[in-house]
Amino acid sequence: TEGVEAKRALEAAREKVALELGCKAREVIFTSGLTEANNLAILGLARRLNCQGDTLTMTHWIVSSIEHDAVLQSFAEIERLGGVVTHIDPDERGIISVETVLAALKPETVLVSIGWANNEIGVVQPLRDISRAIKEKNPNVLLHSDAGQAPLYISPQVHTLGVDLLSLGSNKLYGPHGVGALYLSNRAELAGVVIGGKQERNLRAGTENVALATGFATAFAAVSQMRESEKKRLKKLRDQFAKELLLIPGLVINGS
Repeated sequence: TEGVEAKRALEAAREKVALELGCKAREVIFTSGLTEANNLAILGLARRLNCQGDTLTMTHWIVSSIEHDAVLQSFAEIERLGGVVTHIDPDERGIISVETVLAALKPETVLVSIGWANNEIGVVQPLRDISRAIKEKNPNVLLHSDAGQAPLYISPQVHTLGVDLLSLGSNKLYGPHGVGALYLSNRAELAGVVIGGKQERNLRAGTENVALATGFATAFAAVSQMRESEKKRLKKLRDQFAKELLLIPGLVINGS
């Protein structure tokens, strides 16, 4: 009976997270955090390609140069495995432009990874425009985003963003540490990186932590309710802070 109740609680948490993302519950994979979600998205795709008999030396991957190390180190592993990785730079505003992404695309490109909101300077990338442009040029290319910093301030509706893979961390939403999630669209096929049992659609082995998943989902729902009021409060603080800082001669505020 306790096992049945635990399963119900886990699936209820999955439904809550899916509701916030505007996706189906089965498209939500629970992980141990944002780092593992990023690893699963990137290295899981590489492992799937290898499982299908494709050699990574024939694949091309694109990542922005301003990603968190959880993403950059995953692509460093792709390179060690033989994949070709292109790092693209932002402009002077900190923006990864659509034109820069399109210029880097090749016929053999399999994945583009661009963080939604930068964890250092807060710049929000134009994911929707990037997604639309990628699909027009090569609809087979998948788009991944480390969205860890964004959901506190922006509604993370995956279909509006046009992403195929979206990584989230509970601790970024003031939820419990040690749990995260990966949104996985039906366009994206991955192989598990953590090997063992068949939990999480056979993509993330190991007994699920029901308490952490429930805390994550509860925090996500709470954030959604507070998002608009928090945006207004923090915008006021940000603008006041910037106004005072700009009194310092020669000071420059970076980012869009």
